[in-house]
Order: sequence, then C-alpha cells, then structure tokens
Amino acid sequence: MSRKTDFDSAATLCFHHWAEVEHALCSLYINILRCQNTDAARASYYAVSNFGSRLDMVAATINFSL
Repeated sequence: MSRKTDFDSAATLCFHHWAEVEHALCSLYINILRCQNTDAARASYYAVSNFGSRLDMVAATINFSL
C-alpha cells in the first residue's frame, strides 16, 4: 500500500471512532436529560459546535440531575 492509502485508512478509522465517541456522549446526554422528545434533545446537542462545549453541557446536565 502507498503512504496515501495508509493515511486515508488511518484517517477514516479515526473519524469512525470519533463519531462513536460523539454518539455515545449524545446518548448519555439524552438519557440523563430524560427528555421524551429525543429528536429535540439530539438537535440541541449537535447545535453546539465544539466538543468542549458539548462536554460542558453534558457535565452540567449530570450535575443538575444529581
């Protein structure tokens, strides 16, 4: 395989795993929020543009729920 192919394969795998992290965090947010309208909860999660802010939002939801 060429270096480009190796890089493309590694990048694809990285993006796939990152998507799994995002999906898991979104699922956690929805479950902790206990929102019946999961589409609205998912939309609010993905409306936040960066991961750090999403993480803060989930943390605040957890802290409020305890």
